[in-house]
Formats: sequence, structure tokens, C-alpha cells
Amino acid sequence: MANEVNFDALVQRTMTLDATPQDLTALNDLYGQAFALPNWHFIARGQFPDVSPYIASNEAVADGQYMIRSFTDPERLQRFVKENHLEDDEGGSMMINIPTENIIDYLEQFIAQGVHGIWFNSDTVSDGFFVPLKQLRPIKEYLERIHWKQP
Repeated sequence: MANEVNFDALVQRTMTLDATPQDLTALNDLYGQAFALPNWHFIARGQFPDVSPYIASNEAVADGQYMIRSFTDPERLQRFVKENHLEDDEGGSMMINIPTENIIDYLEQFIAQGVHGIWFNSDTVSDGFFVPLKQLRPIKEYLERIHWKQP
């Protein structure tokens, strides 16, 4: 993996939440580490300059609502592309790397288009996680308010 954060382990820590202070720390760490990444990686759809991230639904997740697929590293993105046969005619795919510092402004525009959330690391090998797009700003503001720092 390209980054040293083990997002699969962070997701596993959040899987058995009982609303204890330790559980809140696990969630803070998961989303804090995601926002600490320099970029989020997206599968590009369309042709430059009119490119947008790949959006899809999965009936088993969030009641089948549409979600932007995002990845914490390019390797997971490429694995998802291959698993879902999303390669272009030459066997590759375009990727959009968007800096996290203004990512919320970019992603919130998709709410008006009927996109419910963002699903990170949705390849079959990873332990993915998702959040409604409208919750990204409150989560980031909360992390800033509590002065979350990387462990």
C-alpha cells in the first residue's frame, strides 16, 4: 500500500461500536486519518476537461443509494477497476487525485445530483467505509474542534 495508515485495521476497530469513549476514538481516528491524507483518489469518468468521479450504487449498502467511490491509495483504486471491469480500451483507467484541503466543497455539489455518500475502499479485498456527503463537513469541523492529531 502506498500510505502507511492501515485503513482496514481502523475500519475493523469501528465494527463493534457500543458508543463508549474508545469507540468515539476509533471513529475519530478513521475519519481523521482519511482527512489527513494529502489526496483522495477517484476513478475518473468522462473526457477531460469534463471529468467527474465514478458514482455507483450497491443494493447491500446504504439502501442502494448512489455513492462516489473513493480510495485511500491508488492500489485499491486499480484493484476495484479490475474487479469491476472498468478499464478503458487499453486496459487502464483515468484517476482523479483531489487534495483533501478543499475536498468537501467539491463533493457537496454532488448532493444536488442525488448522490448520497462517499464510499472509501470498496474493492473486495479492503474493509471499506462510507459516510453521507452531508456529514463530511460536520465530521471535519468536529475533528478540528477537538484538535484531532494523528496517533
